[in-house]
Amino acid sequence: MGIDTHYTNSMLQRIPKSSEQLVREQGGGSTGRYAYDGSYNPLAVQAATKAQSPGNELTGLGMQLGQHDLLRALVERLESQYKGILGKGGPPKPAGFGFNLPTMEMGGNVLGGIGKFMTGMGALETAKYAGKSFDEKSKYNKLNWEQQLLKRAGEVSGENALRRDDNAYRTAQGIGHLADYITA
Repeated sequence: MGIDTHYTNSMLQRIPKSSEQLVREQGGGSTGRYAYDGSYNPLAVQAATKAQSPGNELTGLGMQLGQHDLLRALVERLESQYKGILGKGGPPKPAGFGFNLPTMEMGGNVLGGIGKFMTGMGALETAKYAGKSFDEKSKYNKLNWEQQLLKRAGEVSGENALRRDDNAYRTAQGIGHLADYITA
C-alpha cells in the first residue's frame, strides 16, 4: 500500500498534496518555521483543518508561500466553463437605458423606496392625529370632571339639607344623637 499523494477537492479534481500534508500524514515532524512542542491547541488544529479541507485549497499555507498555480487553474476552468454559456464576448452589455432586468430592478427599488417613504409619512400623520385626539379627550375629561364636581356639590348640599331638617326634628323631639354633615 503506497502513499496517496493526491486528494480530491469539492470540484472532484485530483489535486497534489503539499509537502506539509504528506509529512503530517506520515506522522513526521513539522516542516514549517515552528517545531511541534508537544502541546495540543484545539484552535490551531481547527484552523489547520479548515485551511487544508477540500474546497478550501486556495487558502492556507500554500497560498501564503506563493503557490498560485491552483488559482490560475481555477480561473481558467471557470472561464472555459462559462464561455459556452455567455458566448465569446462575456456577459452581454446593455445598449443603453432599455427595458431589461437591471432597469426593472432599479424601477422596483425606486418604487419600494417611495412606498417606504410614504409609510413613514403616514406614521407621522397618525402620530399627529393621535396627539390631537389626546388633547381633545383631555379637554372633555376636564369638562366632565368639573361637571361632576358641580353635581356632587349639589348632591352634598341637598343631602346636608335633609340632615339639617332631620337634626331639627330630633332636637325638637329630644333625641340626643344627631346626624353628621357631609363635607363637600
